[in-house]
Amino acid sequence: MAMEGTHVRFARELLEVADVTDIQAYYSGAVYPDSRYITGVAREVVHPRGVSLPEDFEGKSDFEKGWLTHAYYDEHAGGRLKEMFGIEKIGQGDDAWVKVTAAKMIEELASLKVLGDNVKVFSALSFAESPNGEKRELLKKYYKIQNGYCANGSGRVENFTDIYRAFVSEGMWGDLIKTTESLSADNEIVKKIEAIYPAVVSKII
Repeated sequence: MAMEGTHVRFARELLEVADVTDIQAYYSGAVYPDSRYITGVAREVVHPRGVSLPEDFEGKSDFEKGWLTHAYYDEHAGGRLKEMFGIEKIGQGDDAWVKVTAAKMIEELASLKVLGDNVKVFSALSFAESPNGEKRELLKKYYKIQNGYCANGSGRVENFTDIYRAFVSEGMWGDLIKTTESLSADNEIVKKIEAIYPAVVSKII
């Protein structure tokens, strides 16, 4: 329920709590779950529910720790987004999906601003294993997309074009742009969206 810059931001927030030694592996794990869009692995497999942090970091590899931060954030932020818009269920590509994804894009703009030069970590993301038996060529394709994320700068919705076009249709991308622009014009909505991140962080730190 968040875009990758937000996941890296959240993972960075928990660096000390997670006691990380291999930062590249950690951030690579933080974006791993969304590889499902390319590998076809079921969402419930790569987005386990009920993750408890920092307790569940115990005994995990740095890659797995990053993975857990992703699952945790999506579960807790996603619930808040659904509640904000009065949404119970989301189907890929339906109106609820477009609205929530547009909100995630607004959140992402704020996260990229906070990350600043740290957005460069995307260029070094990679994987050393196939946690769920995925084809390595598909994971390689996914991480290559991540490596180029916001390579031409950050702070504009247009910078998300390449990564989203890898996962959604041209028509759906157009709907996302329009909905994002509409939500961005509502200052109260933007404030509520941007308040989700610190609310999730406060549950751990």
